[in-house]
Amino acid sequence: MRFGVLGPLMIWTSAGLPVEVPETKVRLLLAALLVRAGEPVSRDRLAEELWDSRRPANPAGALHRKVWQLRRALESAEPGGRDHVVSGPAGYRLHAEPDEVDANRFQRLLADSARTDDASVAAELLTEALSLWRGPALSDFADEEFARPTITRLDEQRLTALEDLAEARLKLGEHGSLIGELSDVSERHPLRERLISALLRALYFGGRQAEALEVYRRFHDRMRAELGLNPGPELVALHQAILRREVPGASDRREPTSTAGLPAAGTRTNLPATRTDLIGRSAELDQASALLESSRLVTLTGPGGVGKTRLAIEVARGLDARFPAGVWLVELADRSRPTTATADRAAHRTMSAGPGGDVSKPDTASPGAPADGTGAGVGAGQTQSPFASKHAASARLRRTSTEILRLIAATMGLRDEPDTERPDTQTPGHHHPTVQQVIRASGRRALLLLDNCEHQVEEVAEVAGLLLDGAPGLRILATSQEPLGLMGEALLSVPPLDLPPPGAVDAAGVAASGAGRLFIARATASSAGFTLNARNAADVATLCRRLDGIPLALELAANRVRSLGTRELVDRLDDRFALFSGGRRDVPARQQTLRAVIDWSWELLTDPERRVLRRLSVQADGYGLETAVAVCSGPGVDAGEVPTLLARLVDRSLVVTVDDETGRRFRLLESVADYSAARLDEADETVPTQRRHDRSLLALAEQADPLLRGPDQLYNLRRFDAEAANLRSAISGATGYDVRLALRLVDATAWYWVLRGRLREGVETINAVLAAWPRLPAAHRARAESWRLGLEIMLGQSADSALRCREIVDLFDGEDDPGGLARAEWFLGHALYSAGSQSESEELTARSLTRFTRIGDRWGVAAALASHASHAIGRSDLAGMRRDGERSAELFRTLGDRWGMFQATNALRSHAEIIGDYSTAQRHDREGLAVAEELGLTIETVGSLSRLGRSALLAGDHASADEFHERARALAAERGSQPSELFAVLGLALSARRQGRHDDAESLLRPWLSWCLAVDWMPGAALIYAELGFIAEHREDAHRACLMHLDSLAAARATDDTRGVALALEGLAGARALQGRNEDAACLLGAAASNRESIGAPLPPAERHDVERITRRARSTAGDEVFDVAFDAGSRLSPTESLHQTGLDVGCGETNRASAHAREYPS
Repeated sequence: MRFGVLGPLMIWTSAGLPVEVPETKVRLLLAALLVRAGEPVSRDRLAEELWDSRRPANPAGALHRKVWQLRRALESAEPGGRDHVVSGPAGYRLHAEPDEVDANRFQRLLADSARTDDASVAAELLTEALSLWRGPALSDFADEEFARPTITRLDEQRLTALEDLAEARLKLGEHGSLIGELSDVSERHPLRERLISALLRALYFGGRQAEALEVYRRFHDRMRAELGLNPGPELVALHQAILRREVPGASDRREPTSTAGLPAAGTRTNLPATRTDLIGRSAELDQASALLESSRLVTLTGPGGVGKTRLAIEVARGLDARFPAGVWLVELADRSRPTTATADRAAHRTMSAGPGGDVSKPDTASPGAPADGTGAGVGAGQTQSPFASKHAASARLRRTSTEILRLIAATMGLRDEPDTERPDTQTPGHHHPTVQQVIRASGRRALLLLDNCEHQVEEVAEVAGLLLDGAPGLRILATSQEPLGLMGEALLSVPPLDLPPPGAVDAAGVAASGAGRLFIARATASSAGFTLNARNAADVATLCRRLDGIPLALELAANRVRSLGTRELVDRLDDRFALFSGGRRDVPARQQTLRAVIDWSWELLTDPERRVLRRLSVQADGYGLETAVAVCSGPGVDAGEVPTLLARLVDRSLVVTVDDETGRRFRLLESVADYSAARLDEADETVPTQRRHDRSLLALAEQADPLLRGPDQLYNLRRFDAEAANLRSAISGATGYDVRLALRLVDATAWYWVLRGRLREGVETINAVLAAWPRLPAAHRARAESWRLGLEIMLGQSADSALRCREIVDLFDGEDDPGGLARAEWFLGHALYSAGSQSESEELTARSLTRFTRIGDRWGVAAALASHASHAIGRSDLAGMRRDGERSAELFRTLGDRWGMFQATNALRSHAEIIGDYSTAQRHDREGLAVAEELGLTIETVGSLSRLGRSALLAGDHASADEFHERARALAAERGSQPSELFAVLGLALSARRQGRHDDAESLLRPWLSWCLAVDWMPGAALIYAELGFIAEHREDAHRACLMHLDSLAAARATDDTRGVALALEGLAGARALQGRNEDAACLLGAAASNRESIGAPLPPAERHDVERITRRARSTAGDEVFDVAFDAGSRLSPTESLHQTGLDVGCGETNRASAHAREYPS
C-alpha cells in the first residue's frame, strides 16, 4: 500500500487503485500520522489535532473509534492494510516502508541526483522525483497547524528540485525548450534567484541576449521595490557576463554542430531535432513546399493543436539546403503569461519534473504513473470554475515590432547594434539598424519560420513587410491562427487529420485514416501492450471522430490509454478538459492541456467575438448564416455585426466553415464547442441563447416545411438534413419550458422524417414531448398524435391501428383546423395502407380527399388520389389504378413535387406490370429509383430496389434480382421499416424458390408470416401462405400445400384481392394434381384464369411458371380432352363454385387457418 502527501492526501493499493477514506476526521488522523514519518504520536496530541478546543466528552474513546475506522478502510481496500496503523505505549504511528510514502521517495531521488556528476542521470532522477507531485503538498490540510511545517519544507524542496533540474538541462543544451517553462515558473516565484539565473542562461544560450537583459532588469527593480535588496553577487556576475557576451559555456551552444538528428555541419539553422514521424500530413507537406516555391510569404493557419508548428518545421527542414543564409525558427510565444487554465491551477501546481513542467495531474493519480482522473480518493477537493481566474489578451507580455526584430536577429546569431532612432520607438522603419542587419544576413536566401504569430499578428505583419521589402532573397513561413493580412501572402489552412470513414469499426478502416494512424502510434508508444484490434477499433474510431482529428487532442488521449484503456476514454469524453489535463512536458504550457490550447486562442478575442463564439456553442451541428445571426445577436452584439464577427472567428481558426448544397455553414469543433459552452454558462447566457436557438429553428422549419411539397423539395430536404441535429436539440430544449413551441417544431419537422425514412426518430421525439406534458389538452396534441401513430404504423409497431386512427381523428372535433384534420386523415390512411389495412385506409383517404377538395389544397388532393390508385392495386381495379394514378401524377407535376410524382407513377408502374408491359414497368422503376436516390427518400428507394429486383426475377436474372432485393432489405432494416423489409424479403424468397432452394425460401418467409398475422396485414399473409403452399407442393406434401393455399385464399378474400384469390386457386390446383385429382386441378385452373380475365389482368407469360408446371402435371395424367373439358367448365364458375365443384369447402381455410399455422409453424 502506498501513501501520498505530495498533493491532496491519497492512498493507493499495491495494484495502484485509489483507496477511499470517507470521513473527514479519519483523513485528518491519517495526515497527522503521515507528517510524523513513522514516529509515534501520543493519544493526547492526536485528540488535540483532531478536535482542538472542541474535544468530545470521551476523547480517548472517540480517538479509538477513528483509528478503528481508518484500519477498517485500509483492510477493506487490501488484506493486511490494517497493520499499517500500529499502536503502542507512546501512541499511534503509521508503519510504511520508505518508498511507500511519496515524500520519502521524492527525497531519496533528490539525494541520488545530488550524488551524481552526470547531468543526464541527474535530470532523469529529478524528473522522476517531480513527477510524484500532484499539486501543493497536503493541499486539503493546508490550514492545519500540524501540517504547516511539513508543507513548507516539502514546497521548498520541490522548488530546489526544479532549480536543480533546470541547471541539469542547461548542461545538456536544452535551453530552447526551457525558456517557456522557466518563464512560467519564474512568474509564480518572481524572487527565486536560481530560477532567474537559469532563465537568463536559457535566453542567452538561445540567442536572445536582449530579452535576457530585460528579464534581469525587471528582477532587479522588483527586488529593490519589494525587499529593498539588490540581486546576489552570482546573478550580478551573470548579468555582466551577458553584457560582455562572455557567459561560460555559451560558445558551444550558439550554433549546434552535426549530431544524430541535427542538420549537417555547415547548415545554419536552429530547427529542433524531431523525435517522432510526421503522420498523415504528406499532402499538406507537399502543398506548403510548393507554395514556398511561388510565394515569399506563406502562412499556415488552423485551430490550436492542429499541428501547424510541427508541419512548418518539417517543411523548413526539407528546404534547408536551398537557403544558404540559414533556416531559422523564431518562437514568438515564449514570453506569454500563463493561459487562463494555467493561472487557475497556480494555487495547485508548480512546474513538473520533466521538460515542459506540467504537474497538474488529477488528484487521484497514482505516484509515478500517468494521471487518469479515476477514483474518489481521500483528497478529493471541491470543484471550482475552470475560469475562476481570467487574463485579458492585453495582459500578455506583448512584444513591440522592435522587440520582434531583435528576437529575429538574436535567433540568427546577429550582434545587437545601437539604434539610431529613438530608443523607445515601437515602429521601426526600413533604416532601423536591426532591419538592415537581418536584410544583409538574408541576402543569400534565408528562410524565417515565424511561429505562433496570432497574439501579435499586427506587429509580426509589420516586421514581415519590412524584411520582405528589403531582402529579395528572404522567404517567410509563418504559423498563426489567423492570416497576417499582407499583400502576396499565400495561405494554407491546416485541416484536422482525416477521420476513419463513417461506420468504420474494423481495424483496417481505422488504420487507413491519418487520425487513426497518429492515435495508434502514440498509444503504442505510451502503452507497450496496446494494439489496434477488432475489440477496440470502434472505440478508437469514436475517439478520432469526437476529437475532430486534432493531433494534440489525439496525442493527449493516447497518453491516457495505459491507465484507462480505450473504452473508458470514450466514456469520459464528455469531461474531456479534466481527462486531458496533463500532457507532454517537453512542450510549452499552452500545449500541455486541451483547455490551455483553447485558452490561448480565447485570449486573442475581443468581447463581441467572445460573445459570438460562446453563443455558437448551443448549435448541435453548425448554423447557416441566417440562423447564426438570429442566435448570436443579442446583448452586446447587433445582428448586423454578426457576419463580420463570424468572419473574424473563421480567420482565427476558431470557427470552421463547411460549404454544402444549402450554402455556407459555421460550426465548432467539439472541443471548442465544449469550451465555449462552459464560457456561455459562466456568462449566465445559456438559457436566453438556447431559447433564441429554439425560436430560430422553429422559424426555419415552418418556412421550409411547405416547400418540401413543391419544386424546391430537394433544396429544402437538404436544409432539413443540415439542421437535423439542431432541430432535435431545439425540440428537446423547448419540451422543457414551452410545449406549444415543441409541438410546432414537431409538426414542422414530421413530414421531413417521413420523406427521409427517419420513422423511429420521429416516434421517439414525439414520445418524449408528449410524455413531458401528460395533461396536455386533446386539441393541442392532435397533430402530434396523428404523426406519431402514422409513424408507428409504418414501422409495424402499432396494434389495433384502425381503432386508434379513429380515436386520433376524434381529437380534432370542435377544432377549427380543417387542414390539420385532412392531413391527419390522409397520413393515417397512407400509413394503414403500407401496413395492409386497405379498407380502413380507403375510408380515411376518401374523407381526406373530400376535405382537401373543399379547402382547395391541391397537394392534398394529389396525395389522396395517389393513395386511391394504390388502393385500386389491392382491389385489382386496373381502370381505377390508371385513372387516379394519372390524375395524381398530373397534379404533382404541376406542383413540382417529385416525391408525389414518384407515388403516382408507382401505381402506373404496377398497372404496367400486371398487364405484362414489363418494359414500361422497368422504365418507371429506374426513373423512380433515380428520383428516390436523388431526393434521399429511403423508403421509396427501398421500394424501387425491390421492384427492380422483381423485374429481374421475371426476366430470369436471379443474380441481379437477389442483389436488388438484398440492397432493399438492408436499407429497410437500417431505417426500421418492417413493411418495406418484408417487400424485399418476399422477393428473395420468390427467387430462392425458383432456384430450387426451398429451405432457404421457407426460412425467409416463416418469421414474416407471424408478423403479418400480428399486425393483420392480409395482403402479405396471402402471398406468404401461397409461397409456403408451393414449397410444400415441391416437397410433394399435398395436404400441407392444400392447407396453406386455403389460408392464402381466406387472406386474399379479406381484402377483396381478385389476383390474390386467383393465385390461391392456382396453388390449390397444384395440390389437387399432386393428389392425382387432375380434373379438379383443371377446373381450379380454369376458374383462376377466368378470375384474372374478369379484371383485365390475365397472367403474363413471365409469371406463368407455376401454372404451366401444374398444367403439365394434370394434363399428362388426365389427357388433353379431359383436361380441356374440366378447364372450360371451371372457367364458367366463380371461385366459390369452383371450390364446391372440387370438394374444397371455402370455410376450410377460415376454420383451419389458425390451427394450420400453429401446427406447421409453432412459435
